[in-house]
Amino acid sequence: MRRYIPLLVVLAGVVVALGMIWLAGRAQQQRAEAPPLDGPMSSFTLERPATAAPAVAFAALDGGETGFDAFEGEVLLVNFWATWCGPCIEEMPALDALAADLADRPFRVLAISIDRGGAAQVAPFLAEHGIDDLDVYLDTLGTVPRAFEAVGLPTTVLIDAEGRWVGSYQGAAPWDGPEAKALIGHYLPDAQT
Repeated sequence: MRRYIPLLVVLAGVVVALGMIWLAGRAQQQRAEAPPLDGPMSSFTLERPATAAPAVAFAALDGGETGFDAFEGEVLLVNFWATWCGPCIEEMPALDALAADLADRPFRVLAISIDRGGAAQVAPFLAEHGIDDLDVYLDTLGTVPRAFEAVGLPTTVLIDAEGRWVGSYQGAAPWDGPEAKALIGHYLPDAQT
């Protein structure tokens, strides 16, 4: 029995070493699967697990109705805002710049206004502020933000190309910054920004 003890110690060491290697590899894999949440995006809250985006309807500025299923295969950054919301106005130029920067990618920024005045209130605001690249929609009853459990404005949610709600951001953010682009790029099909 005594001569087997060193062999058992060596075998135990090998098992422990292999276990540590496996755990390190698993941790690295999980880090690789997780999106980068650096700088201002550290406040982005991931939905674990990601769930299907709510099946809710919203209107285009011209009055036509649509839903998230109309954007199949695209990553969506959905921003809930209003013309009377100071932080919303503050982040609009960054959202507009992000939409322009990633216009050649399978990505869209959907800015859904909850203004009760609808297009008559929103269209002049967009013109006045030079917002040209956003896809702007209307939800005068606030149904869509409620479906995403938004508690204030602005709230921004990210939907991946498979139509899953992957996370949310509460408040204004620098959406045209490198950290936001890295987060969004994680979900783009070819993962380049």
